[in-house]
Amino acid sequence: SLLTFPLLSIGERFRMGLSLAFLRYSPFYKKLDSYNAGQSLAKMMGRRGFELIWKPLFLAKFGKYSKEVSLAWFWARIKKRTTSLAYPEGGFLEFAKKLKEVSEKKGAIFNFNSEVIEIKSNYLKIKISNKIRGEKFDKIISTTPTQVFLRSVSSLSRSYQENLKSLKSLAATNLLLRLKKPFLSDGTYWLNVCEPKSKLMAVVEHTNFIDKKFYNNEALVYVGHYVAHDHPYLKMTKDQLLKEFHPYLAKLNKNYQKNLIGAELLKDLFAQPVMTTGYLNKIPSFKTSIPNVYLANMNQVYPWDRGVNYAMELGQKIAKEVIKDD
Repeated sequence: SLLTFPLLSIGERFRMGLSLAFLRYSPFYKKLDSYNAGQSLAKMMGRRGFELIWKPLFLAKFGKYSKEVSLAWFWARIKKRTTSLAYPEGGFLEFAKKLKEVSEKKGAIFNFNSEVIEIKSNYLKIKISNKIRGEKFDKIISTTPTQVFLRSVSSLSRSYQENLKSLKSLAATNLLLRLKKPFLSDGTYWLNVCEPKSKLMAVVEHTNFIDKKFYNNEALVYVGHYVAHDHPYLKMTKDQLLKEFHPYLAKLNKNYQKNLIGAELLKDLFAQPVMTTGYLNKIPSFKTSIPNVYLANMNQVYPWDRGVNYAMELGQKIAKEVIKDD
């Protein structure tokens, strides 16, 4: 794809290809941790190629933090990039239900729509159905975003707390369009938008990957954005966001509104950790400063980025850590 890309000269394509090949086949990501991704890539692959393709993606992904990202994070994206993708039939909700079913057979108890008000040593104060109760546990593993964990725990040591506070993250909005016909009619699954003036970041047609027969024969399109916690998109309704994106969506498919069945909007305040330079020294340990209280979340999958694969791997790691401590 790179070698046939028409907006770069042959020399620019070759230089970028060599740079990406070096990153893909290099096993030494730890040495890249202290290097700034944007500055390094501009030198490696040439400023024009970087600014045409990669700089817009960094800006869309990280916004005001785009100049702080570690080269090791980018290495991981290139190292793991593949077209061999998998998705559970019926969606991840069915997958989660199965995990719940298996766990309950082993004695697990689930409290949904509950709020953890406070974590103190091996004691949890929980709000369940508007009733507050306290429970003691042998071990507690918190898998909440770091910022939520900090609000729940008041007795962390100053050094552990300060390190957690230094970690940065971005929110996300995801506008889901339900259509009668495909939006990207050429079969494209994932479209990154590199046009700086566009208000689109990524347009992902889920049903160009998974057959629409699983979704009531509707075409499902995700319009996703990573945004700062004070971004106006977080206060907008689905109709307001659709109006905001309409001129740009219409450039991709001028007739999409004729096929629009409806839209849904999902928001996540702590969707994307920001992996800055020197992040290897910032990764929180599983063991917090409170005995028997552990933390496991997306801040700890570095150099990899957020993703279901890495969440599963993290679950295995934290389980082994807790068992080892018994």
